[in-house]
Order: sequence, then structure tokens, then C-alpha cells
Amino acid sequence: MKEKLSGIILICATLLFTGCGPKNNIPSDESAQYPADQNVYVAGTQNVQSNTVARLWKNGAIQNLAGSALRSSTTDSITGSVANSVFVSGNDVYVAGYVKGWNGGEYFRHARLWKNGLLQTLAADTFSDEATSVFVSGSDVYVSGLRISSTGYILKIWKNGVVETYPQIYGLQQLNSLFVSGGDVYVAGCVVNLSDPNFLQAKLWKNGVEEDLATSPNNSSAKSVFISGSDVYVAGHDQNTQGNITYAVLWKNGKKQIISDGTKDAKAYSVYVSGSDVYVAGDEEFSAKLWKNGTVQSIADDSKAMTYYSVWVSDNNDIYLAGYAEALDGIYGGLEVHYMQATLWKNGKILNLDIDKKSDSQAYSIFVK
Repeated sequence: MKEKLSGIILICATLLFTGCGPKNNIPSDESAQYPADQNVYVAGTQNVQSNTVARLWKNGAIQNLAGSALRSSTTDSITGSVANSVFVSGNDVYVAGYVKGWNGGEYFRHARLWKNGLLQTLAADTFSDEATSVFVSGSDVYVSGLRISSTGYILKIWKNGVVETYPQIYGLQQLNSLFVSGGDVYVAGCVVNLSDPNFLQAKLWKNGVEEDLATSPNNSSAKSVFISGSDVYVAGHDQNTQGNITYAVLWKNGKKQIISDGTKDAKAYSVYVSGSDVYVAGDEEFSAKLWKNGTVQSIADDSKAMTYYSVWVSDNNDIYLAGYAEALDGIYGGLEVHYMQATLWKNGKILNLDIDKKSDSQAYSIFVK
């Protein structure tokens, strides 16, 4: 699921360089192979004609997502699309995201849910909206997102295509991650801090009831939620009281644990629990990090890894990470020019993804089945 909203765009802005010339891309390691008995799905984006296009990869190969391609006509146009989250239930593959474009001179963003590559119905209104995360529980399909109105962002949950709108506070709000357990619906995100509108405040909702995760008036956000037994894990970030350092944090049942060392700005984007082990993926000043039980792990092929947006531990105990690495586009006037390259790691080794290595791409979400 991977934060795939405006914050990510701002963080990555300094890396958006393009050009022509010799390539030195991130190589795939021949010893890293996709599993023979499981399928690995990755959701993300790939730049096409300088615009983002939603991508779903299955074992490295691009899968079709209907209506996600760029198009233009006399009445409307699709100028971009994003795949934020992937979930597999049985033989069905669900992807949540959005398309953006122009209709009659009006700009729009429309939430999208794809099932096996085909568009599904999500109740819409007159405002723009986005879908950020998808989760399937039994026969029920849940999608989290937000409505973008003239007064701010309003939180939304779709259940089987029917929308439920969460109470509006005001201003910026985000629902970043969704998990359903025992009939309870958990959503991690953030809202504008009521005590200081200059800051965001991390939140967890359980069946629509809001819980504060960070109480100080500093920037914080909850990016990922995972339920294991009776324990609720949330990964995200918070700031120190001086507001000059951002910590990667893990909340367990509401109690905060700082997992970064505090020497550099750090953020956590994904949490996954396997047995007694808790994995958290994120970054620390444009250097990707994986924490296991609060300790940074060594990843063999991560020298160019900038961010891990998603972590998954398979039934075979293989550890998958999705995000992006910095790739060299060329050297111009004595200066190196780089771009973002969607990357998937398995046990520290890079797996191949079918991407255009001449343009920016990112991988946000993993599902292994």
C-alpha cells in the first residue's frame, strides 16, 4: 500500500530527472527466482509519456488493468492512474487505486477497484475521490479511500461497492491502510491536528471509532495496520517534541515504540507479523530500511534502495520487499542523472520486474499467494 499520495510525490521530487543517454540500471540477480508454488503480485506505477500509469505485476510480468491507460478524446482524457494496493482472495486479484484526468474542462480523480483486471463499481459522488487500500474478508470486499471536496478530504470506506463516509474533521485527511479481522474493520491514517492545524496527527479507526496514536501537536501519520491474534500493530512516523527529527515508529495496541535511532529523519510504511516476528519497512533519509523486532536488517542488494513501501513474509518464510531504487540514467555535463526504478526483493536479492528502464516507476504493495 504503499504513501502514495501527495507526500510521496514531494519526497521524491528531487529524483525526477529524465534524459537520453547510456543506461546503468539496477540488475536482477539471476539467483533470485520467483517461487514455483506461489504467485507474487506487486502494485505500483510506471511513467508513460511523462505521466504515471497504474501497474500490476504477477511474477514480474505486467497484467492488464482496464481503463488505466492514458487516453485523450474531444470530451475527456485520462492523464494518469495509480495502483496503490493489491489483495488476492482465492483466484481473484483485487487492485485499488485511481485514475485522473479532465472532463469538459474540469479536473477529476476517480477511485478505482479492479478485479482480475476488470473495473468494479464503486459508489461515487460529484467530487473527486481516491482508493488507497483493499482487503477481502470472506465474500466482502473493503476499500479505503478519501473524497476530495472544496472543504478538504473526507474519509471513505466502500464495502462491496457501497460507500460509508467517516465523520469529517476538516482539512487534510488520509486513510492509508485497511485490515479486517473477526468482523472488525481497522483503518490507519491521519487527520489535521485539532490543537494545531499546521500538523497532521496519526489515527487508527476501529469500526469507524477514532483512536489517537500520537497526541503531541507534531507531524505524524499511520501508514500500515496489521492484526495478529488480539494484537493491533500500526507502522508510521512521528516527530520529536522539537519538531526537527522524524522517527519511524511502531504502535502495538496503542503503545508507541521508536524503531529508528533518531540521528536521521525516518519513516515506516508497512508492517507484517509472522509468528513472533514483527517486520517494518520504510526508509531513513532516502536509504531503504527493514526492521525486524526493532533491529535494522542487512539486505544484500539494497545499495541503491531508496524506500521500501511494502513488506511481506510468505508461508515459505521468504521475505519480500517492494519499493524503488535509484538508477543511473546517464552522465551529462559531468553530472549524474538518476531516476526511480520499481524494485522487488526476495530475501535480499532483486527479482525481475517488467518495467521500462528509461522512466520513473515505483512499487507500492505486495501480495504473495
